[in-house]
Amino acid sequence: NPFQVDTDADGYGDVCDEFPNDVSENADSDGDGIGNNADTDDDNDNSGGLDTSVIVRWLQDTYDCEVVTFTADIGQGEEVEPARAKAEALGVKEIYIDDLREEFVRDFVFPMFRANTIYEGEYLLGTSIARPLIAKRLVEIANETGADAISHGATGKGNDQIRFELGAYALKPGIQVIAPWREWDLNSRESLMAYCAERSIPV
Repeated sequence: NPFQVDTDADGYGDVCDEFPNDVSENADSDGDGIGNNADTDDDNDNSGGLDTSVIVRWLQDTYDCEVVTFTADIGQGEEVEPARAKAEALGVKEIYIDDLREEFVRDFVFPMFRANTIYEGEYLLGTSIARPLIAKRLVEIANETGADAISHGATGKGNDQIRFELGAYALKPGIQVIAPWREWDLNSRESLMAYCAERSIPV
């Protein structure tokens, strides 16, 4: 059965949706939810980046599964198409790269502004407000493809894992969620690079 993955986890799309790992409510400058190393929330990779590439292969190897990838374009200002080439290089057959900008602004950003939603009285909810939309589309794709699980790239130390997972459980109770960063022992950039080198994964 295929696994649906938000490698950006962030949700801002990524191959595997784009699995996310970043660090602060307003610091996901790459917009993939996988973070820009300034995001203390939980992401640190961009769409189709190192984390994402490793996660796709890790899912294939660990769960012996077909991976379906999802990258969300919510206006992060980055080219998302390279994620397609990386997914294809990893043997992924079903690749979703969806333009969610209009829905994001209409159904999430505008209502947030109208509610004057500010985190800790200081930060606009740029990264976090996108997670529910990404989770929604992730579950829709899982349903469309018959996936029996979803995965994301959020680390196990921040809030994005909660946002993605609670969003998914609210929309599809009982869905299996795979969080590689909480399962594997690849806990440094060096170990991720070594994993890629051993398996000839392009990064």
